[in-house]
Amino acid sequence: MDADLQLWTVRAFDDASARIAVPARERWVPQGPRGSRSDLRVVALVAVAAAVAFGVVLLSGLAERSVPAAPRPTPSGYVLVPGGSEAETWGTVWSSSGHAAVLRPTWLPFPVEVTTYSVETSSRGLARYLVGYVRATDRTYQLLLIAEGPDILQGRRGPGEGTDDVVVRGTAAQLFTSPDGTLRVVWTEGDLRYTVQSADLNQATLIKVADSLTPVLDSNGSVRPTVERSLDPASGSQVPPARR
Repeated sequence: MDADLQLWTVRAFDDASARIAVPARERWVPQGPRGSRSDLRVVALVAVAAAVAFGVVLLSGLAERSVPAAPRPTPSGYVLVPGGSEAETWGTVWSSSGHAAVLRPTWLPFPVEVTTYSVETSSRGLARYLVGYVRATDRTYQLLLIAEGPDILQGRRGPGEGTDDVVVRGTAAQLFTSPDGTLRVVWTEGDLRYTVQSADLNQATLIKVADSLTPVLDSNGSVRPTVERSLDPASGSQVPPARR
């Protein structure tokens, strides 16, 4: 190639390159090191782990403030909360029910260990209260006392449950006996339907407990004094004095 041809070639390439549009500098000059895709994955995993840790701490804090586990269900399927002493429990029921006709037993064939209760009210007043007497050892119910207002429909007789007509507190009542031996006596006084239920007591003792029911007078669970009896003719056991 002679000198003239070589010069013409160089000028041709220069002219051609001058007509080509070049992108802005930041589009083709590296601006600094960039993280790899694996680095992004590591950052994402760290963020997820931090979120999980925060959630665990939050849930553990809520667990510390949560309500303790409910006591075991009663034979009727209700759940009652622990009360204080027997008098305190009945006083709380009387206060929470709006001073309704709350009836407390003044005689029991066993020593009182633990009492539980539940109170439901409506716009019409007392809907239902329940008081349970529970063994401290195995947390099973010895006795359950229920009062229900007109808003609560009476339950149907259970499968295989027998009925007998009895008298409680001078009022006609029905005694229900379930196949497993659980007894419950049901009667009505005023606007309230009362039930006394037990899987431990026999018929005579259950009715004796129901006959001993006396209206609670105040928030201390006080009742009117009753005549003290020394011997239970149904079971032959010593009868404790009336509780106030």
